Amino acid sequence: MHRVTLTMELSGDNAYVPVEQALSTMANVTLARLPEHQISVTIETDDPDLVDIVREIAWEYDPAAVQQSLELADVS
Repeated sequence: MHRVTLTMELSGDNAYVPVEQALSTMANVTLARLPEHQISVTIETDDPDLVDIVREIAWEYDPAAVQQSLELADVS
């Protein structure tokens, strides 16, 4: 199992709500709101495609969102 933490900068406060609503329904996904219109998404999975799905959902609701960082850690 891996823990992936993805930080994305959203285009503004108005973008946070639809992105949060869309991502919060996903299993194994935890969200945190950060300053400066950023959102941290933590995903625990063995499926590498889930990270791409999370990014695509964020971009669907906020096309101007920018990925700031991606961290990968093993979870035992």
